[in-house]
Amino acid sequence: MGECVQKFSETATIWARAVATVAEHVAKAFWAAIHRKSSVRLPAARLTQNHRRFSRASLMQTSPKNPEIPSLCRQCGESIKQKHKYCQGCSTEVSKGHLIKAAQMGRVAAQTPEVRSRRGQKQSQQRRAELTWDPKSQPNWLTESFYEEKIQQCLTDLTVSSIALALDVSIPYASEIRSARSRPHPRHRLTLAQLLKLDRDQQN
Repeated sequence: MGECVQKFSETATIWARAVATVAEHVAKAFWAAIHRKSSVRLPAARLTQNHRRFSRASLMQTSPKNPEIPSLCRQCGESIKQKHKYCQGCSTEVSKGHLIKAAQMGRVAAQTPEVRSRRGQKQSQQRRAELTWDPKSQPNWLTESFYEEKIQQCLTDLTVSSIALALDVSIPYASEIRSARSRPHPRHRLTLAQLLKLDRDQQN
């Protein structure tokens, strides 16, 4: 008898799981046979946890979704799409205001003593380069008419930044050179021709 009891005790958890469903079914059958009010709850299903799983699933299925908070324009209060701050009309006005403010800050920053000092040094450097430049170092084919007919017409193929970097000038001045609003010093013609690869055509 002792060995049998020992084997049953070792397999008690297996027997508990096997008998749990039957035990709860019998309990529910006895409970249903007794006339009780509909508000009285069924006996707890502590063996199979059916009530807990059923309640959790019901809660997940029936819980209402949180209503979406409408997005409103911060300027006029008009309804807009999610993740937007302003409507289309107000967005244009706000962007324009930001550009005006940035331009004002840029003008103020351009007048600081440090910036003016660097600008003066740059202008002095450019002036010295113009005075020391020898026109005889220019190739014979690189005439003023060649610049107007060949170089100037092709400058629009270059970016403003590439012109500024090649000539060591400012971005605004490079933009004026590209658009023909300003004509660069003759010493820059060879650099522009090389940038456009026009010097190779003349050498061939």
